[in-house]
Amino acid sequence: MAYVSVGQVENLEEAIASLQSTYDSMESFCQTQIAIAETKVLEAQQEADNGTKFLDAAIQAEMEAGQKLEQANDQLASANEQLSSAYSSLSVCASSGSYDKEGNYEPPDCSSEEADVATAESAVAEAESAVVAIEKALEVAKDYRMQMQQRSEMAQQCLDMANQLAETVQMECATRLASAAAHLEIGKARL
Repeated sequence: MAYVSVGQVENLEEAIASLQSTYDSMESFCQTQIAIAETKVLEAQQEADNGTKFLDAAIQAEMEAGQKLEQANDQLASANEQLSSAYSSLSVCASSGSYDKEGNYEPPDCSSEEADVATAESAVAEAESAVVAIEKALEVAKDYRMQMQQRSEMAQQCLDMANQLAETVQMECATRLASAAAHLEIGKARL
């Protein structure tokens, strides 16, 4: 029969305590890493939520700009119709000249029709300026929407990666802690 000589029993107790302390440190470290990963998931979720809100707002702004452009185009069409009508009235007025008893041509007084034409031309110019300005605003809204769409997609990718990382950290920690716990029990039994 083989005999083992143990110098001091306290050394065995210290070895067991050291093994337990190492396991406890490892468990604490794993819990810290899991908490960090979960915090990153929460941050990524918040960013994904913000990205969705910003994208929704950008889509709404783009739709509103599109509606404004439609209205501006309608106003431009209406102003062009009024201009056409004013030109027609001016033409009718200009052709309504008459001759007096002596045979002299008397031109008609078309000052109100000329004023209507000038007003209509001004309205067309304003409507055209409005259309150009709103088209620029629509382009800005489209660019912003595309940026927010890209941001939202990137935030969603980050969230997916953070979730995957958190799962990996939890699985790794569970696996390593289980292995360490088994080695701890074996070590305690052997000592």
